Amino acid sequence: MNPQLPDGLSKIVMQLLEKEPSSRYKSIEGILYDLAHYEDPDFQPGSQDMDLKFTISEKFTAENGKWPCCGRPGMNLGMTRRVW
Repeated sequence: MNPQLPDGLSKIVMQLLEKEPSSRYKSIEGILYDLAHYEDPDFQPGSQDMDLKFTISEKFTAENGKWPCCGRPGMNLGMTRRVW
């Protein structure tokens, strides 16, 4: 990129411009962390970045009508009262 740009900042910009979306930053927190630490000698862009979306593992979803963790759809999961 720009030779006047510090190496760490150049790495951040390159990660922001990655062609593959899965290789780009996933959160603003990851970018802010990197901007605060790009001068560290062992800096690796994206090392503290994480996807903050909540996802449910496939283990906990129905597959072909079978619910391995819960028995069957609609089965009582042991809750005796509503919390909300």
